[in-house]
Parts: sequence; structure tokens; C-alpha cells
Amino acid sequence: AALVPTAAAKARLWNSIRRGEDEPAAADLESVGWVEGAPGGVPGVLVRVVLDGALEDLPDILVRSQRPGGGIDRAAIVLRALRSPSGVGKLFSMRRRARLMAERLADYLERFAALGF
Repeated sequence: AALVPTAAAKARLWNSIRRGEDEPAAADLESVGWVEGAPGGVPGVLVRVVLDGALEDLPDILVRSQRPGGGIDRAAIVLRALRSPSGVGKLFSMRRRARLMAERLADYLERFAALGF
């Protein structure tokens, strides 16, 4: 699965799948693997957070560090960051957002578990 790296590419994807004007959408590259890998007949809930908004481009360093199979090569990110430090700011911004989203996800899961899941 390939990253959807730019706002324009996200808009094209949205226009190709949308059914209603107010329908939310998110492109998720990893969840299908978790669902396919789950044992058959075992109930579950998959909750995800989205770090990049529809109107923002992913940092170029990240996009260029994607592996052919869809994963991200962290060593390539480090090498590219050393060669072009001007792109590092966007990565740190995503890191801060990832930490915030992880905290919000943990809070949500706490409340969800309290309901008796």
C-alpha cells in the first residue's frame, strides 16, 4: 500500500470513494493487515487515529523513505534528514502530533474498557 502523500492526491482519493457530502473518510494503510491476521470468528474492535489531515502534504523525507511494500525505512529517514535538515521540522511536528494522538487514544480506550468491553 502506498502513502497518499499530498493534499491533491488525498482529494482525488476522496472524490473516487465518497458517496455523500458529509460522509467522513480516512485512508488507512495498516488496519487491513490486523483484520486479516485476526483469528476467524473472534470479535474485536479496531480504533485508529489519523495524524495527517486531508489538506496537508506528508513530509517529503517520509514519502521518499517508504519501502516498496509500504513500510517506512527509518534509517533512510535519518540519512535524508542528515542530507537535508530543512525537512526535519515537519517530522518533529508529526512526532508531537503522534504523541498527542497516542494520549487521546489511550484516554478513549480507558473509557471504552470501563464500559465493559
